Amino acid sequence: MLKQFEIVGYSKQPMTNDGQIRGIWSVSMLYKSNSGMEKTHAELQFDSTTGTLLHYICRLFPAAKVKSQNQSFYKQKTSAVIKQLLGDEYVKQFEKAGEFNITEPRYNKVKRQVGQTYLNYNREQFHIKIDSDCRLEDFHRVPIKHLQKAVR
Repeated sequence: MLKQFEIVGYSKQPMTNDGQIRGIWSVSMLYKSNSGMEKTHAELQFDSTTGTLLHYICRLFPAAKVKSQNQSFYKQKTSAVIKQLLGDEYVKQFEKAGEFNITEPRYNKVKRQVGQTYLNYNREQFHIKIDSDCRLEDFHRVPIKHLQKAVR
């Protein structure tokens, strides 16, 4: 799907991790339909030192009808995404603890179903959200120590 997007902006900003200053590259992308009326925005953020994907968000225009899926559907699709993005060891950890919150938010006045989960592994927390059409909507990768500092 991202092949159809046009890059409309990028930036580099500083990030501090364990006292070490690194950069984050942010890339903004836009997709316009043939009619030019529908627009979809995606954003990706990468650690500029390691190239690690830290954040991905994409809100696609939903189908007109809500597909209902169950926990096992979301677990299977999330396992496939984790394998692609992170590798087999993360899939093993996810399959031990993967639980989902299934919601039906509205996007552009259309209700649809999404499943989201959190995975804590290897001193990081991953938030993954997949829609009922098997599309990755959100991916966030955050060191757990940053979450602990934010709670204090």
